[in-house]
Order: sequence, then C-alpha cells, then structure tokens
Amino acid sequence: MLKESALWQAFEVRGERLFPGAIILGDPGYPCNDWIITPFSDESTAGKRRFNKAQKCTRNAIERCFGVIKHRFHSLKTPIRFRKVENAAKLIVCACILHNMCLAIGDDVDDLTPGPPAPVFDDNDAADNGAVLRREQILRLFN
Repeated sequence: MLKESALWQAFEVRGERLFPGAIILGDPGYPCNDWIITPFSDESTAGKRRFNKAQKCTRNAIERCFGVIKHRFHSLKTPIRFRKVENAAKLIVCACILHNMCLAIGDDVDDLTPGPPAPVFDDNDAADNGAVLRREQILRLFN
C-alpha cells in the first residue's frame, strides 16, 4: 500500500520533494494530492475527458520507457531498497544515462538476449566463517 511505503513517508509525512513543484502521475488506484495526480473518476466534462486521456497517454509512455530500461538492466526488475528515496532516484537516473549512452554508440536494447541464469548459492553453502560474516554485513546494509 502507498501509505505504508517509504515514498509516502518521505513525501507526505516529511514533506520531502526531490524536484520541487514536480508531480507523480498515478493511476486511479492512488489518491490525488499535491504531489500525485490521478485521473478524474467522473468524465462529466470535456475538460476532464481530455485531461484523463492526456494523463493516461503520458503515463503509458513513461511505463513503456521504464519497461525498456528494466529490460536492459535486470536489477531494476526487483524492488529498489534504499533508506533514502534520493538514492533510488539517482540509481534510476544513472540507468537512464547509461541506456542513452548505449543507444548513442549503437547498442540497441532490441538485440539484448537473455543469457544463462545466474548461479544460485544457498547461504548454507558458505565454506568459511568469512563468507558468513560477509553475508551478514550485506544483509545489515540492505535491511
């Protein structure tokens, strides 16, 4: 739920804004407020219908762009876990910059093919105490 997310805490509770004056386009499942704008539930006027169409088209274009970036950078397919929203935003901006650089040199995302699956290691397979300590350190950083 949005109200339980770090985004809600940062924007609604603490009043943080990464880009002052900017808004997030949300689908009808989200509340409308000063930082997230959703479609009108009723389309009783031509203005509301035009807004809903423009908002939906913009949201769809953005979602397609996210899909392309996620296809190139598989690590973005899983939830981003940072303590600060700013760091998650920086990661996404970096991915976009790298994607644009790849396109500039002719590395098109369409020619990406899935490689072999990454090996899966069980935490119980750690051969020495150093590996166990390292995993514990990593988990502390990401929890």
